[in-house]
Amino acid sequence: MAIIEGLNKFCGDTMRSLERKPEKYRLVGDALEWIFKRWLGKMPSGFPIAPQEIKKILVMRQDLLGDMIVYTPCFELLRKLLPHAQIDVWASDRNAVILGNNPRVNTVYSVSTKALDFIRQIMRARKQKYDTVLEASFNSRLFEGMVAHCIAPGAKIVQDYNGSATRVYRWLYNILIAVEQKTMPLYFYEVISRLFNHPIVPDDIKLRIYLDQPVRASAQTFLYSREIKKDFIVINLSGRQSHKVWGLPASADFLRLLRTSHPQTPVVCVASPDDYSRAETLVRALKDPQTHLYPKAEDYL
Repeated sequence: MAIIEGLNKFCGDTMRSLERKPEKYRLVGDALEWIFKRWLGKMPSGFPIAPQEIKKILVMRQDLLGDMIVYTPCFELLRKLLPHAQIDVWASDRNAVILGNNPRVNTVYSVSTKALDFIRQIMRARKQKYDTVLEASFNSRLFEGMVAHCIAPGAKIVQDYNGSATRVYRWLYNILIAVEQKTMPLYFYEVISRLFNHPIVPDDIKLRIYLDQPVRASAQTFLYSREIKKDFIVINLSGRQSHKVWGLPASADFLRLLRTSHPQTPVVCVASPDDYSRAETLVRALKDPQTHLYPKAEDYL
């Protein structure tokens, strides 16, 4: 396991233990609170923030492909609220591709877990002197918070949080925002709305992926060849984490239910190269003329 990946996992395991059993791990919480209080010394900062105060903001979303996809409405909102600002993204080498053509963001840091590259990217980002960092990863709050301080030591560092470890995070993040929404992407959308005191407009919350012209042309050719001219449903049959991937029977049952509930809407299945043969077997077994499999591609998009 890479050093950075190992540190991230250790931090995640530590905070999950502290959240689930706060009394048992009270001394760990006390130690972390003492360290962060003396190392960082950040007192809570008030919000909402006036959008015109923001000159450079860094969004941290260093996780998986789907996590970045559900966050795309937030980039639309940030650009709407901060038309003058530099909006950069600290992404992973697994999900940075989603933002490759996104006009709402300026710079995307595609960060691997290799230690030298990780440090190099921190030093590169540090030169920008961000005034605000928006940390948006669920499972890396402790690690990402420390990274945020390395990148932007004097910035407002924002996190959503309601759990039992707030006493630790209040020194790591100087703006903690309690969130009422439970579903994605409304959850993160609410964080930004509350940060800038902007109302939530549900009709504005739409997932958006901006494709380059060759990819768009390829997709349009495929849809035209299948006579798909209006709305359709896309199902991703792959997953990087094996425990999140359904087997063939479960996937087949889901697709049959989907076709029953939406009989007039075509379904387009996509799969990674590693899972493509399984996807072919699944779609072939369904024998449904309205369920299609997108051609095999080496690129995520």
